[in-house]
Amino acid sequence: MDIPTDHSPLTTDQKGIALIAVISLTAALLVMGLTLAKLVISDLQSANLQLDGVKAFYLAEAGIEFAKNKLNKDCHWFSDLPGKQVSFEWLTKEAAGHFPGGEQLGEGSFKIIRIKDQNKVYAVGSLKNKAGCIIELEFSLAPFKQISWEML
Repeated sequence: MDIPTDHSPLTTDQKGIALIAVISLTAALLVMGLTLAKLVISDLQSANLQLDGVKAFYLAEAGIEFAKNKLNKDCHWFSDLPGKQVSFEWLTKEAAGHFPGGEQLGEGSFKIIRIKDQNKVYAVGSLKNKAGCIIELEFSLAPFKQISWEML
């Protein structure tokens, strides 16, 4: 005796619909996963750049403190002769500057620059060709007095 069933046989247009649904769902999840991964990587890179900028700032600040100490001891100290226009390019690449101790400070270093007969000193903090920061200090002499401090 045959038992009746409520299940109707699949028509030819319904064959494979489950496979298409699974593939579509898998593709959607893959796209969402890749988008999330891209956002995480982008945030990580942004955080690392910000951290490098902070490190470069602290290196430049250490350079300013070193320069203040140097000027307190020798107010006639200078590292470069006048003649060049002060610019980011000149300060970072062309200025002779003074590298205290010639040693690395952690992941980076700083150099200080004072142009002869000018009452400004610049400190360039840099991290192994990744990030850089420049601080300009204006001062007066006899006795040494800081007038202004600015990050360029």
